[in-house]
Amino acid sequence: MDDRNFEQATDTVGKATPMPTKPVDTLNIGGFEIALSKLKAGELLTRRAWPDGTFVFIQVPSMVNSEIVPKMTSLPEAAKLLFKDREQSSIRYSFQVVMVDKDNNLKAWSPSIEDILSNDWT
Repeated sequence: MDDRNFEQATDTVGKATPMPTKPVDTLNIGGFEIALSKLKAGELLTRRAWPDGTFVFIQVPSMVNSEIVPKMTSLPEAAKLLFKDREQSSIRYSFQVVMVDKDNNLKAWSPSIEDILSNDWT
């Protein structure tokens, strides 16, 4: 397992700080405890029970500078205005696990009990 410390990275619109990634392995790696250590090391993982093209990864912490926030299309205008009025108008993302489907739709993901107890991680 890679024990490196994930430092906060600064992102800008259209240019994200890359996270180390490796192709999804086609070999069964076993249970969730092994899968979690591989996710922490920057690998992309899937389960045999999931639809083809679905995988998860860990998004690392990052900061979006206050000059970029107004240009972000993923934030509602009301949130942009609120951030602008705050003393600290930059926004920060924390660690999160993201699931990606075959159409590249990303969403926050938390493992289910079935995911945790499964041994079909690849």
